Amino acid sequence: MTIEIAATRLRIMGTTLLPGGDLCLAHVSLGDGRIEAVDPLTTPAERRAVGRTPGVIRLRTDEILAPAFVDIHCHGAGGGAADGGLDGLTRMANALLAHGVGAFLATVTTAPIQALRAASLAVAERMAEPGTTGATVLGAHLEGPALSPARSAGHDPAALLDAATLDAAIFSEPAAWRAVRVVTVAPELPGGLELVRRLVAAGISVSVGHTDASAETASAAYAAGARSTTHLFNGMPPLLHRSPGPVGAALADSPFIELIADGVHVDSRILAPVARAVGVGRLVLVSDAVPLAGSRLRRVAMSGSVAIVRGAAALHPDGTLAGGRLLLDGIVVSAVRAGVPLSDALRAASENPATLLGLVDRGAVKVGARADLVIVSLAGRLRRVIVAGA
Repeated sequence: MTIEIAATRLRIMGTTLLPGGDLCLAHVSLGDGRIEAVDPLTTPAERRAVGRTPGVIRLRTDEILAPAFVDIHCHGAGGGAADGGLDGLTRMANALLAHGVGAFLATVTTAPIQALRAASLAVAERMAEPGTTGATVLGAHLEGPALSPARSAGHDPAALLDAATLDAAIFSEPAAWRAVRVVTVAPELPGGLELVRRLVAAGISVSVGHTDASAETASAAYAAGARSTTHLFNGMPPLLHRSPGPVGAALADSPFIELIADGVHVDSRILAPVARAVGVGRLVLVSDAVPLAGSRLRRVAMSGSVAIVRGAAALHPDGTLAGGRLLLDGIVVSAVRAGVPLSDALRAASENPATLLGLVDRGAVKVGARADLVIVSLAGRLRRVIVAGA
């Protein structure tokens, strides 16, 4: 994979994904790691003039320029793990960038509270280091430990905590948890809705997941400020027409909805219909990748167990899904193959997660944004990565 550093000046002409999902033939100018201009080419004369300009990179007719991906739910890659300290985070960041991910949340599964605290501190240390290589670590996503014991598959049941205990841990020592940007919570736990409110008030995004909540309780969590739903369908009861549960509440009320579109976590036949039901402005594609993703590893220790490659899946020995094997570039290809329009899939892997996190300089090809970009084929396959540099 070609990775180009856009630390000085670079000019690109070709079909470009604009904010909101429109595709437009444009001339994009990069300088000092930022996007300096995005000029639509509306007339043949403009296209000829830019095409003759020396140094302009001209995309092929089957290529699209898009924002680099933003993965808000990724446990590891390239053998590195979110809870693997600075070395693990570095390996993870380098592997993710090679797969088109410009930024990510280091996602930590349920573990003893001191291990989660240590992971949060390591993420904060990585974020504070100047000039680091690889994808940018935006913060940490705690997927647990305040999860439903009935829906915690893939998480260490011995390390699950009630909502009040997690609340006390985070708010008794906020400096140790300063890197946390997202927390997945099962709102039906005692104190669950209060934890949602407390996290939201502290500027931390809450995602409803690994939950056995009723539709009413899940909707109450969104009303209390929860911003997203963790990997729709996985870790929750199925949608029933008279008992819609958290899936129905998410479709009705969740501002954003994660979907693992690898064809394993959700059957490929329903990916496109689900994407349409969610809506292009709410869909967030995530990898849920485990550390063996993007590597030749066949097994890796995680979450008090072992993740093992079996066909297209990464499974625990008991057969439960451990997480994803595809990174976000592969997720985009899988979604497009299943019938999700390319522009929708690209937006769901870049603009929407950036919007969820409140980022104004990532996830869009617009003036002032970081020059973190990807070039993909019409099938969504990654061909080139452009990164802003230091």
